[in-house]
Amino acid sequence: MRRLLLLAFVATLASAAHGERRESAADVAAALAHLPARAAPQAAGPRRIYVVVPALTPGRRAALEAAGLAIELPAPGTPAPRWGDASVVVQGVATPAAERAIRALPFVHRIDTPGEQWSNVGAVTTAGDAAIHADAARAVLGTDGAGVTVGVVSVGLDHLAASVASGDLPSDVTMPAIPGVGAGHGDEGTAMLEIVHDVAPGARLLFASPDTSAEMVATIEAMA
Repeated sequence: MRRLLLLAFVATLASAAHGERRESAADVAAALAHLPARAAPQAAGPRRIYVVVPALTPGRRAALEAAGLAIELPAPGTPAPRWGDASVVVQGVATPAAERAIRALPFVHRIDTPGEQWSNVGAVTTAGDAAIHADAARAVLGTDGAGVTVGVVSVGLDHLAASVASGDLPSDVTMPAIPGVGAGHGDEGTAMLEIVHDVAPGARLLFASPDTSAEMVATIEAMA
């Protein structure tokens, strides 16, 4: 650290010796004032949004839909996911014009941008069973996860049937019916379930594939 500080000090002295001048804050501000302002990007078409409201009544749901919100979550007749201390969130798709109309509704707290899912990708080799000594626990203690339920949240089970046929997964993997949450696509969920089943072959397995953070809240509550 002392060496780095010394080098920085020497460089400063060298700049001064060569008559170099650093711009003052006023100079920089004056230069920046002539730069064109960069406009914030505007969505040209519909996009997914979160509408945060204190509570979702049938009347408010109807008002949101009349303003142009195509509601995805919650499903009709089901409660909206909690969002903060005293609010709930409604997930839907809206055009820019509809967003302006929705913002103007007196009961709308704000509009948020959804948190979207992303997948882990790449070649990964796990040795988790032996690394956490689950194999030893099964052999010595006779534990295999029986009586425990494990809920896996990921992006899809496209090849669930193949994993069941090969014996890598049990035939009773359950996907709870969660309004507004689909089955997803891909096989990250298949791989995760296979790892859990290797470690705890007696555990009951649940799976869900939420697309957004609001759907994640609904998923966790439904699984719990």
